[in-house]
Amino acid sequence: MSISYVIDASVILKWYLKDNEPDIDQALLARERYLKGTLELVVPDLAFLETANRLSRESGSNTPMVWQLFQLFPRRYPLTHTQAVQAFELTLQERQSRNSKFTVYDAVYVVLAAHLDTGLLTADEPQAKAAKGLGCEVAWLHSYK
Repeated sequence: MSISYVIDASVILKWYLKDNEPDIDQALLARERYLKGTLELVVPDLAFLETANRLSRESGSNTPMVWQLFQLFPRRYPLTHTQAVQAFELTLQERQSRNSKFTVYDAVYVVLAAHLDTGLLTADEPQAKAAKGLGCEVAWLHSYK
Protein backbone atom coordinates (compact mmCIF):
# COMPACT_ATOMS: atom_id res chain seq x y z
CA MET A 1 0.00 0.00 0.00
CA SER A 2 1.47 3.29 -1.02
CA ILE A 3 -1.01 5.78 0.42
CA SER A 4 -1.84 5.91 4.10
CA TYR A 5 -4.16 8.16 6.09
CA VAL A 6 -5.46 8.42 9.58
CA ILE A 7 -9.20 8.50 8.99
CA ASP A 8 -11.51 10.24 11.41
CA ALA A 9 -15.05 9.53 12.52
CA SER A 10 -16.48 12.24 10.23
CA VAL A 11 -15.53 10.05 7.26
CA ILE A 12 -16.33 6.66 8.79
CA LEU A 13 -19.83 7.80 9.75
CA LYS A 14 -20.65 8.58 6.14
CA TRP A 15 -20.27 4.89 5.34
CA TYR A 16 -23.28 4.19 7.55
CA LEU A 17 -25.32 7.39 7.77
CA LYS A 18 -25.92 7.87 4.09
CA ASP A 19 -29.03 10.03 4.27
CA ASN A 20 -28.42 13.76 4.01
CA GLU A 21 -24.65 13.40 4.31
CA PRO A 22 -22.40 15.32 1.91
CA ASP A 23 -19.47 13.63 0.19
CA ILE A 24 -20.86 10.10 0.47
CA ASP A 25 -19.32 9.01 -2.83
CA GLN A 26 -15.85 10.09 -1.76
CA ALA A 27 -16.20 8.35 1.62
CA LEU A 28 -17.35 5.14 -0.04
CA LEU A 29 -14.48 5.35 -2.54
CA ALA A 30 -11.98 5.52 0.33
CA ARG A 31 -13.66 2.54 2.00
CA GLU A 32 -13.62 0.55 -1.25
CA ARG A 33 -9.92 1.23 -1.75
CA TYR A 34 -9.22 0.25 1.86
CA LEU A 35 -11.10 -3.03 1.45
CA LYS A 36 -9.24 -3.77 -1.81
CA GLY A 37 -5.92 -3.11 -0.07
CA THR A 38 -4.87 -0.16 -2.23
CA LEU A 39 -5.28 2.36 0.59
CA GLU A 40 -4.21 2.02 4.20
CA LEU A 41 -6.57 3.64 6.67
CA VAL A 42 -5.43 3.93 10.26
CA VAL A 43 -7.65 4.66 13.23
CA PRO A 44 -7.08 5.29 16.93
CA ASP A 45 -9.08 3.18 19.39
CA LEU A 46 -11.19 6.26 19.94
CA ALA A 47 -12.62 6.00 16.40
CA PHE A 48 -14.56 2.88 17.27
CA LEU A 49 -16.09 4.39 20.39
CA GLU A 50 -16.82 7.76 18.80
CA THR A 51 -18.42 6.19 15.75
CA ALA A 52 -20.38 3.61 17.74
CA ASN A 53 -21.72 6.37 19.98
CA ARG A 54 -23.00 8.39 17.03
CA LEU A 55 -24.41 5.32 15.27
CA SER A 56 -26.34 4.38 18.39
CA ARG A 57 -27.92 7.85 18.44
CA GLU A 58 -28.59 8.11 14.72
CA SER A 59 -29.64 4.60 13.80
CA GLY A 60 -30.90 3.20 17.08
CA SER A 61 -29.40 0.14 18.69
CA ASN A 62 -27.81 -1.46 15.66
CA THR A 63 -25.36 -3.91 17.18
CA PRO A 64 -24.50 -5.66 13.88
CA MET A 65 -23.52 -2.33 12.33
CA VAL A 66 -21.26 -1.50 15.27
CA TRP A 67 -19.74 -4.99 15.23
CA GLN A 68 -19.08 -4.67 11.48
CA LEU A 69 -17.23 -1.43 12.14
CA PHE A 70 -15.11 -3.10 14.83
CA GLN A 71 -14.18 -5.94 12.45
CA LEU A 72 -13.41 -3.53 9.61
CA PHE A 73 -10.46 -2.08 11.54
CA PRO A 74 -8.69 -4.97 13.24
CA ARG A 75 -5.63 -2.78 13.75
CA ARG A 76 -6.39 0.20 15.93
CA TYR A 77 -3.85 2.38 17.66
CA PRO A 78 -4.16 2.80 21.41
CA LEU A 79 -3.50 6.27 22.72
CA THR A 80 -0.34 6.55 24.78
CA HIS A 81 -0.11 8.80 27.81
CA THR A 82 2.17 11.18 25.92
CA GLN A 83 -0.25 11.35 22.99
CA ALA A 84 -3.17 12.01 25.34
CA VAL A 85 -1.28 14.94 26.85
CA GLN A 86 -0.41 16.20 23.36
CA ALA A 87 -4.07 15.94 22.32
CA PHE A 88 -5.17 17.89 25.38
CA GLU A 89 -2.54 20.58 24.80
CA LEU A 90 -3.47 20.84 21.11
CA THR A 91 -7.12 21.23 22.07
CA LEU A 92 -6.33 24.11 24.42
CA GLN A 93 -4.12 25.74 21.79
CA GLU A 94 -6.77 25.46 19.07
CA ARG A 95 -9.54 26.75 21.32
CA GLN A 96 -7.48 29.76 22.33
CA SER A 97 -6.24 30.61 18.87
CA ARG A 98 -9.15 30.04 16.52
CA ASN A 99 -11.72 27.42 17.26
CA SER A 100 -13.84 27.08 20.34
CA LYS A 101 -15.48 23.88 19.00
CA PHE A 102 -12.28 21.88 18.58
CA THR A 103 -12.40 18.85 20.88
CA VAL A 104 -9.92 16.48 22.45
CA TYR A 105 -11.51 13.81 20.27
CA ASP A 106 -10.58 15.84 17.17
CA ALA A 107 -7.06 16.26 18.48
CA VAL A 108 -6.50 12.51 18.96
CA TYR A 109 -6.70 11.91 15.19
CA VAL A 110 -4.36 14.83 14.49
CA VAL A 111 -1.81 13.69 17.08
CA LEU A 112 -1.89 10.14 15.69
CA ALA A 113 -1.32 11.41 12.13
CA ALA A 114 1.63 13.49 13.34
CA HIS A 115 3.03 10.56 15.36
CA LEU A 116 2.80 8.18 12.38
CA ASP A 117 4.03 10.86 9.96
CA THR A 118 1.07 10.25 7.68
CA GLY A 119 -1.86 12.22 6.30
CA LEU A 120 -5.29 12.84 7.75
CA LEU A 121 -8.43 12.10 5.70
CA THR A 122 -11.22 14.19 7.14
CA ALA A 123 -14.43 16.09 6.47
CA ASP A 124 -13.87 18.21 9.59
CA GLU A 125 -12.50 21.70 8.91
CA PRO A 126 -11.21 22.53 12.42
CA GLN A 127 -9.43 19.20 12.54
CA ALA A 128 -7.86 19.82 9.14
CA LYS A 129 -6.60 23.25 10.21
CA ALA A 130 -5.02 21.80 13.34
CA ALA A 131 -3.37 19.02 11.34
CA LYS A 132 -1.93 21.50 8.86
CA GLY A 133 -0.62 23.49 11.82
CA LEU A 134 1.35 20.42 12.92
CA GLY A 135 2.68 19.89 9.41
CA CYS A 136 0.47 16.93 8.54
CA GLU A 137 -0.77 16.36 5.02
CA VAL A 138 -4.54 16.80 4.92
CA ALA A 139 -6.80 15.09 2.42
CA TRP A 140 -10.18 16.79 2.33
CA LEU A 141 -12.94 14.29 1.83
CA HIS A 142 -14.90 16.58 -0.51
CA SER A 143 -11.97 16.62 -2.96
CA TYR A 144 -10.86 13.00 -2.48
CA LYS A 145 -10.54 11.14 -5.81
